[in-house]
This record gives sequence, structure tokens and C-alpha cells, in this order.
Amino acid sequence: MKKKAKLFIIYFPVLLVAGQMATNCLYFISNTLYNQLGFYLNLTFGTNILFAIFLVVFTMRFKFCAVSRYAAIAQLLFAVNYLIVKQDNLYNILFQLTVGLLAIVLTFRHYINKFPLCRLSLFFSFMSSIISAKGHCQKGLERWEQTVSSTIEKKFNEGRL
Repeated sequence: MKKKAKLFIIYFPVLLVAGQMATNCLYFISNTLYNQLGFYLNLTFGTNILFAIFLVVFTMRFKFCAVSRYAAIAQLLFAVNYLIVKQDNLYNILFQLTVGLLAIVLTFRHYINKFPLCRLSLFFSFMSSIISAKGHCQKGLERWEQTVSSTIEKKFNEGRL
């Protein structure tokens, strides 16, 4: 139970950004539904400025929350944006979608670099090996095996495996 609570705390800013992005996508999918539910969804996933500052300080202060640092910064940008632009117009929603997408991409990138032997990281490593081998599966697979074995050897020598 303690481990699940810690995981929830670590990924809470990422969940907020993903929820905010889903709410903003609702604007483009069904404008009438967004007008009916948007206020409540933004109230649920949006943060106020004080909580956003708390999230940024919390993720900067504690190393175990470094994975969701970019999502916390995105929440702070959302809160500052809401203070400046108080309307749900197209530019505001596009800004939030862009910042949210960038935060999630940077979060995944940080996660993949921090945990190079997790499934997600191995998958992206495999795909990049295939792409860098210009679609030659055999060359890509050999390159991927070399990359993974060097990563395992490096982690083993560092004592982190």
C-alpha cells in the first residue's frame, strides 16, 4: 500500500496534465459537450497558482519525484495562463495542449533515460535502432542488442543492477 501511495504522489502531476489535455481535446471533439462539462473538468484537473507552486517545489525538492517535474512545471504554466487569460478561447486551449504535450513528451524522455531497462525504454530503444538502420531489421536488431548489453554492463559496473 505504501508503494502505491508513493507511486501516486510521484505521478500525480502527470495525471493532472493528462486530464487537462483530455479536457482541452474535448473542445475540438464536441464543443457543446465541452461547454456543458468543461467547467467541471477544468475544475477537477486544473490547479490554482498556490498548488502549482507547491507541485513545482515538491518535485524539485524530492529526487524521487523528478520524473514528473515537467508536468508540475506545465501545471504552473497553466495556472499563470489562467490568471492572465481568463477565457476559454482557441488560443488558450491550443497553448494548454502544446504545453501539456511537451510536458508529457519530456516526462517520457526523462523516464526512459532514468530507467533504461524498463519495457518502455527498451521498446523506444528498439524502434530507434530499427529506424537508424534504415528499416533493416537484422542490422537494427544487432544494434539494439549491442545497446542493451552495453547498458546492462554499464549499470552492472556502477553497481545499480
